[in-house]
Amino acid sequence: DPITFVTDEIGYYAVNINVNDVICTGATPKWFQSTILLPAGLTDEDLIESIFKNIHDTCKSLGITVVGGHTEITAGLDRPIVIGSLLGEVEKEKLVLSSGANTNDSIILTKGIFIEGTSIIAREKEDLLKQKGFDNEFIEKCKNYLYNPGISIYNEATLSNNNFLLTSMHDLTEGGLFCGLAEIAIASNLGLLINEAKINVLPEPLELSKVFKINPYSTISSGSLLISINNEFAEDLINLLGKKGINSEVIGNFT
Repeated sequence: DPITFVTDEIGYYAVNINVNDVICTGATPKWFQSTILLPAGLTDEDLIESIFKNIHDTCKSLGITVVGGHTEITAGLDRPIVIGSLLGEVEKEKLVLSSGANTNDSIILTKGIFIEGTSIIAREKEDLLKQKGFDNEFIEKCKNYLYNPGISIYNEATLSNNNFLLTSMHDLTEGGLFCGLAEIAIASNLGLLINEAKINVLPEPLELSKVFKINPYSTISSGSLLISINNEFAEDLINLLGKKGINSEVIGNFT
């Protein structure tokens, strides 16, 4: 996956966005490589070192090995771009597919929505937020959405998959919640019924969506995880996640 929206903490983004994709298949992330394109005339040693340290530290914290990559200075760019590729391992019979949802499966949403988008806006458009009247405390809290609630779904996906038979998982990237729901439903050849009142829009994302007229349901939201599971086990999974401090809610079911 390419990281093109952000410059701040770009290595952290690159690793975690790829981890999210791999972990949603039920696989264990193992080997990471990256192509790093750096802007001509805007690149110095500090920038290079910070990106590589970011990648190394994030991979190390998740037990992932950096196995290679490519780095170059590229004309015509105004910011760094990191394209990550991650391989993982999973036994064939334990593979989780987005096409695996069944009729009457419960749909669980973790944390809330518009998580990544909130962090991106705060980190990339801080001056604009100040112009709109947001104070430093609010902006810093939005920036920290990168880590809390966080754009990683590693813990909740691993915990869920290790303890329950999940029929599908999907991280919410481009297109947000609406796109994620549609992709599972289409892949599984199902309809769905969603209770909007159950969808958790956290306070800061809600405020940003009002001021900038952004639809939080269709905005990039890495850090949010959709899980489909037999409805008999949905509450048990929610209780398990809750014991680990991970908020989740049944927001509907497939039909």
